[in-house]
Amino acid sequence: MPDLVELLLKYKAYNAVNLDGGASSSLVENGEIVNKPCAISVTGERLIPNGWIFK
Repeated sequence: MPDLVELLLKYKAYNAVNLDGGASSSLVENGEIVNKPCAISVTGERLIPNGWIFK
């Protein structure tokens, strides 16, 4: 969480929310999953209704 806080402060965010960061969360960098989520289905990672994008 401290890394996220640092990014939000760096980009002068004035609103923030904490989304589910559980073991089923996927972290994608340059189009590839870079963590090991436990809730991957046979068709791929579990679909989520929201996410964060940093460019």
